[in-house]
This record gives sequence, structure tokens and C-alpha cells, in this order.
Amino acid sequence: MSYTVGSEQHKDLAEITVRKMIIERGWVVFAPDGSRDHPCDIISLQSENNDKMPLWHQVKWLGKNKIIPVTSRSLPKSKRISNEDEYPERGSVRTKSGRVSYWYYQIGIDWMHGVDSELNIYSYHKSTFDLHRHGININKVPTDEFPWHEVPTAANSRKIQEKQTNLTHFYIKEKQNG
Repeated sequence: MSYTVGSEQHKDLAEITVRKMIIERGWVVFAPDGSRDHPCDIISLQSENNDKMPLWHQVKWLGKNKIIPVTSRSLPKSKRISNEDEYPERGSVRTKSGRVSYWYYQIGIDWMHGVDSELNIYSYHKSTFDLHRHGININKVPTDEFPWHEVPTAANSRKIQEKQTNLTHFYIKEKQNG
């Protein structure tokens, strides 16, 4: 089977590139559910503040574009908000087709990643991309350092695994309201 639309090929290439980076940094990755309609593209098991939890990642192909969008692509320009405005109530923005649109911060995306045509990755934590409500210009906003995890060697991995909580049941991230 071949790609029928170049954007689908670029999306897959971008996701594979980011998955590889996350794995190289020592984290386990999962596909959310195999559907393009899932709120996130990649789920990783990582540690924030020493408690392991699944993190949601959104991946965007940049190509020649240097802006990473931080809203659903179906959000009309007339419904976008300024940097000073509060987020609207979740799900309150609708397109002409009736689909509900969200800002990625609202739906719980933890990391935004942009991949350019040379396969360079630009990663932004939610604390950064929430400040840029009209998109992140990769030429103006420095990328955030994506965390590393030192993977234990086979010789000492059993001791480390005995101390860790079993996280295999985390396939869907529970989001806290507010």
C-alpha cells in the first residue's frame, strides 16, 4: 500500500522521528489507540517530580513552515484568543461542521514537538507552549530540553526493577480537572 496524500507521509515520518528521540532518551512509548482522532500522537511513561506517569505528546510536521500550532487545526481564526484572554470553557468552540476544537493545553498535551524537513526536532513543554497562544515560532522561541533517563545495564536492572511500580496498566492518561 502506498501513501495517497503527502501530508500523511510527513505526519508518519515526524511521529517516527519523535518516537525514536523519546526512546533514545530512555523512555517507553506507546501508540494511543491507532486512530488519528486521538487527542495525542504518542504516550510516553516518564517521571515528573519522581512519580512515574504517562505523558501525552503532539507531533507536527513543519516542512518549510517555522510555526508549531498550539490549537486544533480546525479552530477558525475568528475564534482564536489573544495572549491576555482566558481559555474559553473546554469544548465551547465549534467549527462549521460542528466538531469541537480545543487548545492542546486544554486537552492535556504535555509536550509539543515540531519536525522540520531536515528531521530536526523542536520540543516544547506545556509550560512553554501555553504562553504562545498563536503558535510557536521555532526561530524565536528556544526549544525546551527534553528529559533524559539513564537506562540501567542488564547487570543491575533486576535490582532497579524490583524497586519500581508496575506501570504496564497505563495506556490512557487520567487528566485532572482544573
